[in-house]
Amino acid sequence: MKEVVLFFSACFLFLTGCNSAIVEDSNQPEDIQNIQVQTVERSGKTAVLLEDAVLRNCYCALTDENGEKAWVSLTEEYPLKRGDLVLVLKNEGDTVRVFVPTGDTTESLYGEISDSILSEKEEDLRQGNMANAANQTAYRSINGEAAESLTGYVKILSRDGTWCQVQPVAGGDEQTFWVPDESLSFSIDSTVMDREP
Repeated sequence: MKEVVLFFSACFLFLTGCNSAIVEDSNQPEDIQNIQVQTVERSGKTAVLLEDAVLRNCYCALTDENGEKAWVSLTEEYPLKRGDLVLVLKNEGDTVRVFVPTGDTTESLYGEISDSILSEKEEDLRQGNMANAANQTAYRSINGEAAESLTGYVKILSRDGTWCQVQPVAGGDEQTFWVPDESLSFSIDSTVMDREP
């Protein structure tokens, strides 16, 4: 997920430098295409990738100072890794439209991926590389001293038996902690904004 955050940061910095006039600018870069679409709410269902894959037909949303979203199509494809969690938004034949959560950005990444490499089974979700902690006690080591309470998305760095070594996603905190895996939620279902042509 670190790569996803870096991708968004680069995308956001580049696009904000182009300012809001990009929507009307016919000289915009070739890899970005703004499309006039309707913004809709979709219920996202958590799924995990069972193998490495490529996200195709990617797009993102930028939010202006008034809170309005501008939908931007990207010509690049984006690699995803086995264990990445996504939110399935819409079935489209053999593919599904997904939202890639990062937990640490107001921007977003959407795209299409084959539904054959996704699983919504609880036992598969629990092998994902991201989870949600809700006021969970974190420890410096396995069965060690309590360190602090974690809330929000965490990256799963490693596993040891029934324990997970995690790192908070938000805030740039690079500290790592250990938490019992039973205290984490690997279901991150939520309603997200999406575009509708």
